[in-house]
Amino acid sequence: MNGEWMKVMLEEILRKKAEEEQWRTEERRRIDERCRREEGSCDTVREEHHE
Repeated sequence: MNGEWMKVMLEEILRKKAEEEQWRTEERRRIDERCRREEGSCDTVREEHHE
């Protein structure tokens, strides 16, 4: 029982990490697209969203 619980918890952690990484990738893409559309530097936007 305990081994199965650990397996389920690890799978849930990995799933959440993958979802978070996907969100970050999509957010980075949106920021990059916005930067390409706008004139001027986007360095401040990149710094605000960088971890």
